[in-house]
Amino acid sequence: MKLKYRLLLSIVFLLTAFNSYSQWYIVGQLPYAETGTQQPVYIKFYDENIGYAELAGIGADGWFEVQVKTTDGGVSWRTTSLPTTAYTKAPVFMGDAQHFVLAPHTDGTPSYRTADGGTTFVAMPDLSSSWANFYFKNTLKGFYFLSTYLQSQNMRSTIDGGLTWSSPQPSNPPLSDMYFPDPNGNLGFLFAGNTILKTTNNGTTWNTDPSLNPAPVNNRFNIAYTSPQVWYVGSQTEMARTQNGGVSWTQVANFVNIYKYEFSDTQNGFYIKGPEYSGYQISNTESVYRTRDGGVTWEPFGEGFEAWAPGSDSITDFSFPTNQVGYAVTYSGKVYKLDNLLAIKQIQSSKPGLYPNPTKDFLFVEGDNISSKSYAVYDLMGRKILSGTIYVNKIDVSNLANGPYLLKIDGYETVKFKIE
Repeated sequence: MKLKYRLLLSIVFLLTAFNSYSQWYIVGQLPYAETGTQQPVYIKFYDENIGYAELAGIGADGWFEVQVKTTDGGVSWRTTSLPTTAYTKAPVFMGDAQHFVLAPHTDGTPSYRTADGGTTFVAMPDLSSSWANFYFKNTLKGFYFLSTYLQSQNMRSTIDGGLTWSSPQPSNPPLSDMYFPDPNGNLGFLFAGNTILKTTNNGTTWNTDPSLNPAPVNNRFNIAYTSPQVWYVGSQTEMARTQNGGVSWTQVANFVNIYKYEFSDTQNGFYIKGPEYSGYQISNTESVYRTRDGGVTWEPFGEGFEAWAPGSDSITDFSFPTNQVGYAVTYSGKVYKLDNLLAIKQIQSSKPGLYPNPTKDFLFVEGDNISSKSYAVYDLMGRKILSGTIYVNKIDVSNLANGPYLLKIDGYETVKFKIE
């Protein structure tokens, strides 16, 4: 019995470390980007080791793009055979790391597919809309659809891995996201405007289901399916969650400005904050946020990124292939990795003591060498409210409105407190 209890305590400790002490660290550098002539367009990993990135910019012969691939977790990169005239979106994998398709960024340029991990590519000139989306259940069965009102014939399918495609099928309004809970099953869902369509015959027909309701989010740009029942729908300013497969929705968060978000499982997610300041760059340490409770609260999660100043390097994209590993890339092509398993072995911080909590005016903090540490206070949406340096183990919070807040002290775990 004591052994089981100790084992349980060990698991709890590891999970705490897993969530609290991980940080980003540099693992590699994208070619071309360090010279400033090209900037990353995307970074996308299939698993912990295999990933792809595309860079675009001005070269000796004018504008060109190049796709690169890593097979060692971002440490080294090599160029694929994708034509430099192709300006594409991130890969949509077709059931494994070797098969994927690329939709175009500009109208009139073809989509591409590969069956050998980028050694060779085949152009698909008939699929040439910048509004294109792909969804593949496996290496053979897939769909092509458009998220625009401009074209009504915007649904096609394939059963041979993209070698041939069906004739376009009419669909209005535009189609934005597709999801099959079981890659081998017949049940699927499709967002069409504010309506959720459903198929029970592997996509042959799609119909409305009166039990499914639209998410209460305007101008949505991203849908994350984390399980058959738990989905997230977000825009630049708000997010909603369903826990019953689209039957009902709850608005879980409001934001200042989101550029992109991803969920690694039903509870853990990350987002990159969009530009709020001059230009298109913001502080690395304040641009990436994390939730551990299904989007209800968010906290800054930039530990490990290099220091930032106006006009310098900043985060452009990230990818989470598993719920334990993530990657991020900067304008200059630095590749960062977040490895929670490694973090468990490198615990260097701890949870600070905090009292009184709730408080009215002052927070007293306890911890090793905690005086003179920098701190920041955030609301539950991740907005910085207060910052400074701890003086004689005390923080003045008397000017904060009543409510819950998050306190982040350098080298310590983020903790929650309340003003009453």
